[in-house]
Amino acid sequence: HSESESLGQQGTSCLTAAAAAAAAVLVAAHTALPRRRPGASAARLAGTTQLSASYCQGMPAPSSRSSRSGVHLGRHAMPGFETGDWEPLPGGGMCRGHVLEVPLGHAISGGGAEASTTTIRIFAREVVLTRNREKLRDLPALLFLQGGPGFPAARPLNAKGGWLGRALEEYRVFLLDQRGTGCSTPITAQTLRNLGPQEQADYLTNFRADSIVHDCEELRAALGLKKWSLLGQSFGGFCSLTYLSLFPERLSSVFITGGLAPVMQSADEVYRATFRRVAERNRRYYQRYPGDAARVRAIVEHLEGLPAGAASLPGGGQLTARRFL
Repeated sequence: HSESESLGQQGTSCLTAAAAAAAAVLVAAHTALPRRRPGASAARLAGTTQLSASYCQGMPAPSSRSSRSGVHLGRHAMPGFETGDWEPLPGGGMCRGHVLEVPLGHAISGGGAEASTTTIRIFAREVVLTRNREKLRDLPALLFLQGGPGFPAARPLNAKGGWLGRALEEYRVFLLDQRGTGCSTPITAQTLRNLGPQEQADYLTNFRADSIVHDCEELRAALGLKKWSLLGQSFGGFCSLTYLSLFPERLSSVFITGGLAPVMQSADEVYRATFRRVAERNRRYYQRYPGDAARVRAIVEHLEGLPAGAASLPGGGQLTARRFL
């Protein structure tokens, strides 16, 4: 799907009716695997998170967090939901954090499964232009769903430029750290180390796209929003399809970039089609920029001649000739 010229056309979906209907196929296959009931070990695991204040900018202070006890612990506190203070953002913006406790395992409509009593935290950062702070209720809301899976939403450094700057002209934007990532209750090697292989597998069944969508719904309700729009990037687009299948009435519009799932074809078919298209794009590129062919060959030869471990990437792993290509 190509990017929309204007994000503000409410009621306009980037999906055709056929694609939205086909998303139900994806959800049906996705939820065929049973969600495991969390045991005592999962309950211990769900409460652990340690993150720096700068990384979780705008997050309510740990000392002020509540559980579902109903104790009032902040200006906007309600049982299991807290909102931090507004903080300035370069470029004329403001941001604040929201923390919401949600069930580790959500209730499944028609499936007979009840919500688990074990809870985890989800975190979302709200960003607005400073000039719009006093008229939040007049602004439509846009929820950004990050790609991955396994990555938190990007931390905004500036309210100007990029897709965020464009969106802030019309929306109050929410950047969700999907369950298991970022300032939400995390999944890491450290948090899983006390669980056995089967316990880990059972625990991870609670971190799929359908659970993420149920988290979004609880967050929307806690914020007092009747509807909001979605911007799904990569895996976030997959989550958007699930959202369309489960709660279409809660969505004003859906924008998808690079994340429209192949709901009617197998992965092998998609890879075969992608291979042919990439080969054709490469042919066109080198036809237009023939001088780059020699540069690419030189880079490949250089990488192939390096000793093992000599080309480490900042995020981990090695830059090999195959990876470069």
